[in-house]
Amino acid sequence: MSANLYLLFTTDLNQLSHETQKQIYDEFYRLVYRMVFFILRDHAACEDVIQDAFIRVIEKSPKTLDETKVTAWIKTVTRNATYNYLRKNKKMRDELAAVRVSVYETAAGCDTNQPVTPKWNGSSRSKLSSGTLTSSSRSIAT
Repeated sequence: MSANLYLLFTTDLNQLSHETQKQIYDEFYRLVYRMVFFILRDHAACEDVIQDAFIRVIEKSPKTLDETKVTAWIKTVTRNATYNYLRKNKKMRDELAAVRVSVYETAAGCDTNQPVTPKWNGSSRSKLSSGTLTSSSRSIAT
């Protein structure tokens, strides 16, 4: 663990200079960004999660420091913050996945080189002339 991350646990961040605070955050960011991006696949969401995790690490820093375990503890806190973010945003994620699936299914079933022609079943022509044709009476053949 570097000296900058060690300052995160040993001193009050408000007493450090702005430049030192920025160096500590940048090092924290580089430590956890790849892991968070691997889970979320969204840069903006990664930055939100990393900021939340950084605040959690500051607030809940361990009282006893073992340099070999602190890096693992930081990564665990960040991973849990990422899972909490996913849990909170599950509804939005499910809605986006449903839209993606329907768009891909529509695109996969459509061939732009062939014209789409309606295929009528036996009694559909008489229903069409009488105006009682329902959507279940017709299908489209590709």
